[in-house]
Amino acid sequence: MGLLTGTLPTLRFGNETRVSAPEATVTDAPLDLKGVRVVGETLPAQLPPLEVGQEVSAKVMEQLPEGRLLIAVKGTLLTAVAPEGLREGMELLMRVDQLKPKVVFHILDHAQGDEAEAARILRAHLPHRVPAGQSLNVLQQELAQLADLSPQDGVAPSMAKLQALIKDLLPGDTPPNAEHIATFVRDGGLHYEAKLFQLAEDIPQALARIADRDLKGLLLQALRDLQATPARPEAQSLATSIANHLDHIETQQAANLLAQMHGEPYQLQIPFFSGLGLSTAFLSIEPDGKRGKTGRGGKGQGYHVLFRLDLEGFGETRIHAHVASKTLKVIFYVEQSDAVKLLRSELSAFRETLHALGYEEVFLEAKSLGQLSPEKRRAFEPLAVGVPTTVRLVDVRA
Repeated sequence: MGLLTGTLPTLRFGNETRVSAPEATVTDAPLDLKGVRVVGETLPAQLPPLEVGQEVSAKVMEQLPEGRLLIAVKGTLLTAVAPEGLREGMELLMRVDQLKPKVVFHILDHAQGDEAEAARILRAHLPHRVPAGQSLNVLQQELAQLADLSPQDGVAPSMAKLQALIKDLLPGDTPPNAEHIATFVRDGGLHYEAKLFQLAEDIPQALARIADRDLKGLLLQALRDLQATPARPEAQSLATSIANHLDHIETQQAANLLAQMHGEPYQLQIPFFSGLGLSTAFLSIEPDGKRGKTGRGGKGQGYHVLFRLDLEGFGETRIHAHVASKTLKVIFYVEQSDAVKLLRSELSAFRETLHALGYEEVFLEAKSLGQLSPEKRRAFEPLAVGVPTTVRLVDVRA
């Protein structure tokens, strides 16, 4: 729903990573891992052939439950316990400093791995940084200028289809419910190719129907029609806006694909109407088991969800939720102190509502944004991509 570009907690030079046979315990992890020592207690017979002074490459192979990582050193797998920050695909260059009585590695350099590095670059150089809500708002306005024109005026039917689909995808003046969000995620363009692939195997004759009910499919069709018709000033502007929103969708697709390959959270932008017009909710979704996270109470699979909103009257607002089948934990972090008091006064009623919905264990808390830990603050940072710093997205007083 930080994700592709997650950072690491700070370590000073000389911090140690201890290894017990055949496990490794990472006591901390810096943004720059150079100079960190890895101390092993594995018996020499269990280690690959090593010599003091030798440089070896290691790679984080897999994220395991309970915060453990599987690390490969010269073909030998070691189980490591590490804080958040060491990720699947991260490559380490280490020097062997000692073999007996304990093997000691000295980290010389590290890299995030191809997928993670590509994702980081993608996030840092987005081609179109306008949030989904703002981009769709521009499209709506420009499509409205063509609404009164007919095919005889050179306006293709795809324009009316696109306008109708955007209207269907947006929730209107009411807050979005689960059905609205599911519809937008399904038909908002992010899964266009996946839907085509699935249908091509099952019902190939229905491919055109998918193209007419998916935002990316209609955007591609409308752009092709605009390029094939005589140029009109309003059409040229619309073509630019369509191309921009296609950039927006395809950048999200690429970034989320790389995120999934690298075990990072899935990110979404959900547009909705507020008192100030069309706004955007930024969120990331990460299942339990990623980066060593586990659910509360052992009651099955759960998800960590991060929300980022800039709320008029609340200021910067961040929400961290963990949800499972019968449990829900939500912490609200808001900028303004009056908003903290207001939220706390409403938590009791909110808790009763959640119990009525079937949640057996509910934990709710409201805190000042200043209480957001550095670790969680870093997790929220990727959600800020594309958010204009001067925009207040939601007027909660409306």
